Amino acid sequence: MDYLLLENDIGLPVALIEYQREQKIDIFLMDQSTYAIKKLTDMAKIPFFIVRYSNDISMFYLLSGNERAEIYIPSGEETMTEAEYVRFLYRLRGYDCPQTIIDGLKVAV
Repeated sequence: MDYLLLENDIGLPVALIEYQREQKIDIFLMDQSTYAIKKLTDMAKIPFFIVRYSNDISMFYLLSGNERAEIYIPSGEETMTEAEYVRFLYRLRGYDCPQTIIDGLKVAV
């Protein structure tokens, strides 16, 4: 794991995300720490995602870490562009992503 991020909406936890760089080999390996995080998010009743990201932050590969995450990713795994991933993060909070945010991403790329 590179880092763990608690996504929240005005202090209300909406998801826990474990991030890994694309060089990591075993994204599917659930070690003891990842298993403990899964149990914690199950108890908290929030989604848990494992996300592998490309070095240039242009692509994100998402894996559902618990059943609540499958509400957002029914297939259990999904690949997203940067813009799709930003929209996904907004959706976790129950909001639509403003187009100005997406337009800003295109400028930065």
